[in-house]
Amino acid sequence: MKKTFKKYVELKDILFSLVFVVAAFGLGIILHDIIVHADIGNHEAEITVFPLGAVVAIVGLFCVLFFSGATSMCQRFDLVIGLGGSRKEFFLERAIFNGASSALCVVVYVALAGLEKMRLDRVWGQYPLEFDIIPFLTATNMAVVVIAISGASLFLAAIIMRFGKAGFWVIWAIYMIGCLAMTKTDKIIHEINPDFAQMVLKSATLIRIGIVLLALLGAWIAWLIVRKHHVTG
Repeated sequence: MKKTFKKYVELKDILFSLVFVVAAFGLGIILHDIIVHADIGNHEAEITVFPLGAVVAIVGLFCVLFFSGATSMCQRFDLVIGLGGSRKEFFLERAIFNGASSALCVVVYVALAGLEKMRLDRVWGQYPLEFDIIPFLTATNMAVVVIAISGASLFLAAIIMRFGKAGFWVIWAIYMIGCLAMTKTDKIIHEINPDFAQMVLKSATLIRIGIVLLALLGAWIAWLIVRKHHVTG
């Protein structure tokens, strides 16, 4: 069992992801304290605290797992297949790696978010908390995050394998457009149908199911690409 685990999981890549998430968390903590101290110096400012460490860390979590998983998959394909490995075993290896690294990073992230909440209560307890992220860190939500990251990473890697750097920049452009569109989504949906908007925005279960289905679709597309991809090196 241990040999199988070591075969499929690259510990050094997971360690890099963990260090990156912790570093992002630390950066968020530092930025938060700088902002709060600046607000204290400005007597006209309304002072509130915010879990900036957790917010910066979740951004770092998604970025490092997406791109480390995709990069590792692209780099290992020619090596594994060139040495006689099957595409099915390779794809399973990548799926296990993505799932394991994502799950471990998510567990560490939840622990860091809990530590930040305790720190905010202890150090800045006299100021109101602007947003509490802890209620959103349920086991169900975190499982969805793991599935989403794993599927998206497989999809991104397969697109890069198939289309090269052009595929990467297309994915990046779509990602940026999506980020910009999200700022307008709420207003657009309300203008189309307010009742439908409320139903969608309040239906956490529906959103979770949609995310999981998209992740599975991405993984399936990735497999279709990988099984026909040829060694280029």
